[in-house]
Amino acid sequence: MTRVSGLLSIEVVVDGNQVVDARASGGQFRGFEMMMRGRHVTDAPYFTERVCGICSAAHGYAGALVADRAYHNELPPNGWILRNFILGAEILQNQIRHFYLLSLPDFVEFPPVPPFQGVVGGDYRLGVAATGRMVANYIRAVDASRKCHEMMAAFAGKAPHAHGMVPGGVSVPVTADRVLKCSSLLEETISFLDDCYLPDVETLAGAYPDYFQIGSRPARFYSSGLFRVGPRMDTPLTPSGVLYDGRVEPVDPLFIQEHLRRSWFDEGLPHPAPDPDKPLAYTWSTAPRYRGMALEVGPLARRAVCEASGPPGRTLFPGPGTGTMDRLIARAVEARQIASLIWDLLKTLEPGAPTVAQNPSVADPFVSITVEAPRGTLQHTMLVAGEEIARYNIITPSAWNFSPHDNCGNPGPAEEALIGTVLADPGCPVEVGRIVRAFDPCMSCATHVIRPGRGVKVLAVGQPVGVASSGHDTTQRGVEDARDLGCSRGP
Repeated sequence: MTRVSGLLSIEVVVDGNQVVDARASGGQFRGFEMMMRGRHVTDAPYFTERVCGICSAAHGYAGALVADRAYHNELPPNGWILRNFILGAEILQNQIRHFYLLSLPDFVEFPPVPPFQGVVGGDYRLGVAATGRMVANYIRAVDASRKCHEMMAAFAGKAPHAHGMVPGGVSVPVTADRVLKCSSLLEETISFLDDCYLPDVETLAGAYPDYFQIGSRPARFYSSGLFRVGPRMDTPLTPSGVLYDGRVEPVDPLFIQEHLRRSWFDEGLPHPAPDPDKPLAYTWSTAPRYRGMALEVGPLARRAVCEASGPPGRTLFPGPGTGTMDRLIARAVEARQIASLIWDLLKTLEPGAPTVAQNPSVADPFVSITVEAPRGTLQHTMLVAGEEIARYNIITPSAWNFSPHDNCGNPGPAEEALIGTVLADPGCPVEVGRIVRAFDPCMSCATHVIRPGRGVKVLAVGQPVGVASSGHDTTQRGVEDARDLGCSRGP
């Protein structure tokens, strides 16, 4: 499957025209936790930013925060304001890019000219005028996304993989010219959100109302709260919690477990080792669970937890439900809210005031924090020996959303969303690509439809159709280590 970030395989089993089973397989070796061992504590933001080229600032934000907690740093106002501004600009970049460049071609028939040649799809429902407007906005989205990266680079040094996010704050000073430049860029971005992004999502929702149901799953969500403020950055601006059975409860990290039965790891404690030949395993991702539940994270989760935590507020769209269109809408609505929020943050910066405050020695050798990245809740956990990192563990949003079946045989959130889907044309399963991409996976993948008795037919969604004879096995394998920090193991 094209138009996803990273490597991901999605395999679905179809009975008649209905998906009866699904597997999400992450086939990418990273090993960042292994690389972190022996590094200086202050290297955490620089190294972990390389986990992802799309949400690198989110990892830098988390890596800097675990270092802050270890040193008991208290940031000056400019320091924590700039961190949130940088993260907000990155989320805007991601949401714009995701909708136009990754998801929209699933729903809109683009002209057969480069770079759109060879696209295989169907079920296009928009008229000529709406299609033309969205194709034009696709091009404008590239420029809008670039402006968000310019905002990041103004205070982070560069984008992606910012150099300015350091323990104790942000190294780039606040100057009037940088504030004015970012104000101008943000104003143009807001115009794009209001004039293009939100109207286009509304048009799409009107044309595909059935996608409020397609891709649905049980309403179980997790959010740690978006943006953290104050000298210790310990107060989220939006509600945090776990939402299930219609209620929100505070998050207790001790209930987070990483199940390994279907992952290419042995299940030895306390340090599971890679086991690429493990029977029945099909992914390098673990299966994070909370009280044994598969929880969805991301913009829809943040919106659901927020709405369930307080009095009803004004919403631009109905919902949220748990379908494919709900995920696209939540991302768009959140983008507009974040733009307003970082606009306010920008106005509170004080030119010339300090941006960094660092203590000289480690005060706490064990730190675990959760923050919100563009795709959802991100957890970094660090154990320190002296000034060096002894162990490091990362649970990413894609590990939550694209986790495999757990130790009890329960599927992960994306797998749940696929199971039960009725395919209008099993030979061209456009529903699979739409459902999967709405989660904004941080992996590239391929969709396999298995037809019992007739071998394996491989349908690459968004690519010309081909036939292969391979089985289930995924050949690309990778490992993440240090899984046991900050959470207990699954049963």
